[in-house]
Amino acid sequence: MTTFEKLLLERDGFRCVGSKTPSLNKGGLKENKKIPSALTTGTHILPMTVLDYKAKDAGSCASTWHIVRNYGAFTEDMVKNLDNIIDTPENGMTLTTSLQGTFDAFFWCLLPKGNDDRVWRTHLLTSCLMEGLLDEVVFEDVMASVPIQRKRRPNGIPLPNATFIRFHAAIAHVAHLSGAGEFVDEYIQKYEELDPGLPNGDIFIEYLVGYHSPSEASI
Repeated sequence: MTTFEKLLLERDGFRCVGSKTPSLNKGGLKENKKIPSALTTGTHILPMTVLDYKAKDAGSCASTWHIVRNYGAFTEDMVKNLDNIIDTPENGMTLTTSLQGTFDAFFWCLLPKGNDDRVWRTHLLTSCLMEGLLDEVVFEDVMASVPIQRKRRPNGIPLPNATFIRFHAAIAHVAHLSGAGEFVDEYIQKYEELDPGLPNGDIFIEYLVGYHSPSEASI
């Protein structure tokens, strides 16, 4: 098990944050045989394959990220710097292997629920069954309340970065558009009339989700 996965398991209380299913990787905790467990894995919110700023394949997830990066808030230098945090707790969460696969495939994402960066609501982008996925995900450093853990890590383990969660959601929405190029053209035309400069990332993401689903609250 990698250090990345160990830190996520510890922070997330040795369970999947999306379903609250206990992990088979107990980390020394006593197993409760009355509660079903599942295989879990440390899941990158923004995986390296998506952060490949050199990718040119128009049909790839990296190309989708290229759209979001160029018309959102990330510069190329910022993307390059993400190499340093790709395997840190800020860019990860513990999920069952089943939910990890569908999250990586952008079948579902997380959208804000209020102004608390710890609380998110799950949002499905396909009709694919998401086994055990709850309506709400709450991030917390569960093990920080354990005395021995507080002594080992007085500052705790960082929670997922809200910006990364928002951009995963943006990529997911772009990936499910029937014509991403048409969307970008409409977006540029609309906001160039208001401001000849490049629109900021928050406006881009808000417009993106509204374009994808007019009834959807902005992210």
